[in-house]
Amino acid sequence: MKKNTLQGHYCLKSPNLKQLFRIMRITTFLLLVCIFCSFASTSHSQNMRVSISKSSTQLNKIFSEIEKQTEYLFVYNNQIDVNRKVSVNVKEKQVAQVLDELFRDTNIEYMIQGNHIVLSSKENKQETQQQSRRQISGVVVDDNGDPVIGANVLVKGTTTGNITDVDGKFSFEVPDNAVLEVSYIGYLTQEVSTKNKSILKITLHEDTQNLEEVVIVGYGTMKKSDLTGASGSVKEDALAQRTVTSFGQALSGRVSGVNISTNSGRPGGRASIRIRGNSSISVTNDPLYVVDGVILNVSTLTNGTSPIDYLNPNDIKSVEVLKDASATAIYGARGANGVILVTTKKGEGVGTSIRYDTDFGIGVLPKKLDVLNAAEFLQLEDLAYANAQKFDPEGWQNGNYKDPKLKRTDSRLFDSNGQPLYDTDWQDETIRNAFSQTHQVSVSNTKGGDSYGLSVGFRGEDGLIIESYLKRYSARFFMDSELTKWLKVGGSLSYAYQKERQTDSMGDGGITVGRQIVEALPFLPVRYEDGTFAGNNDYPGMEGGNSPVQVAKDVG
Repeated sequence: MKKNTLQGHYCLKSPNLKQLFRIMRITTFLLLVCIFCSFASTSHSQNMRVSISKSSTQLNKIFSEIEKQTEYLFVYNNQIDVNRKVSVNVKEKQVAQVLDELFRDTNIEYMIQGNHIVLSSKENKQETQQQSRRQISGVVVDDNGDPVIGANVLVKGTTTGNITDVDGKFSFEVPDNAVLEVSYIGYLTQEVSTKNKSILKITLHEDTQNLEEVVIVGYGTMKKSDLTGASGSVKEDALAQRTVTSFGQALSGRVSGVNISTNSGRPGGRASIRIRGNSSISVTNDPLYVVDGVILNVSTLTNGTSPIDYLNPNDIKSVEVLKDASATAIYGARGANGVILVTTKKGEGVGTSIRYDTDFGIGVLPKKLDVLNAAEFLQLEDLAYANAQKFDPEGWQNGNYKDPKLKRTDSRLFDSNGQPLYDTDWQDETIRNAFSQTHQVSVSNTKGGDSYGLSVGFRGEDGLIIESYLKRYSARFFMDSELTKWLKVGGSLSYAYQKERQTDSMGDGGITVGRQIVEALPFLPVRYEDGTFAGNNDYPGMEGGNSPVQVAKDVG
């Protein structure tokens, strides 16, 4: 072979063309032989003969007998009654003739394909043929009569269907008596029967379930579909899913873009609420709170709380969070950090309603700190004294270090051999299991356009640290009256009294309970025999400080 540089193809030399024609003639001959053999094989299989003598035998057993005597295999579905009993008495008869006798006056027909005999039902075939000729067409419109473009029109339970064109029209073949499912985003799905119909007009109705939801905005309400600003909403059912002490805990994790963190474990721990982060380093970043249309002062109270912390979470019906322009457009600069709108519960339904809610809980310390006991502390002190001579010889010579054994002479703490009399676990002495309880009673009455109600509640929560607690007493009265069809007046009166004792604040000398739990000496008792508190300053050379029990009782 040589390469033709002009065309870029490969050409055979002239002597090889004869060989090519010879190969083609041989290939053609072999192909004809194969076709003839295949035809002969097919003709042979169709001329196969069987001998069967059976009476009152199930049809599937006759099939098995034919498969044994021939190369055929029967193929059929579960719609073929193979348990029907038949009688056959043939000898050296062609398979096709035997099948004709078996299926005479039945709804079964057969077709021989190679070595397979395929059985089918005449009724199903006729039904399929009739269904395939069923043509349906129509148009999909909305409530205003305008065509709905791109609506899905499907035969229910199948993937057979079509999509409406620019005129809202569709057309395709469907089974007889089919049910069509018509759907489109923002509309309710419709099911339409095609029985005795060939042309349809289908009207889709808007799905107003979410669009009609009312959201509190500013000093009034508006439909959710009309709300253009970024907002979040939490309803009563979601707020009631967890037992909480404060409003911040109830809102935590409910609205995207709202970060709520609790930096204190004290009872009713204060939650820091930030909407889309911090916006200033010099002024408050707290959002603006509006309860039933009344703006609360966000200034911090003397005990570190804010007015929203005194709101009973059980009285809340819904919470809306306004962000971005939706907040500043209504409240101006005061809404720069976002606005949280709170709607309290009012009378619902008809007649008198009495409700009592309660819950109980116990808080436990999940893990104790691993600290030194009395013997371990004294051994560590002896080791430090021994290392002082090695690592600070100059200070050792100057008498800067005193043998701790010489300090252990207080008979209130040590015996005559200098061994400790007490081994106090300050975590056990200071931390307890915290019990909490909530009780809420509400009575409301609604008649016509008038409603009124009263709710009273109590929340008691013990802290893990002894002497710490929170007690909240709340009461709320509301009244709404519809004077005329266009005039409705109402009001509410709320009272809240919260008493709490905090142990995470600083005591004398800036000492806190949490610090003293790990710094108090383990060989000190809680109290001496005369009833006075023991403290670190009772042991020479130690940093002073009262015990955590004394701090917990004195601070708060």
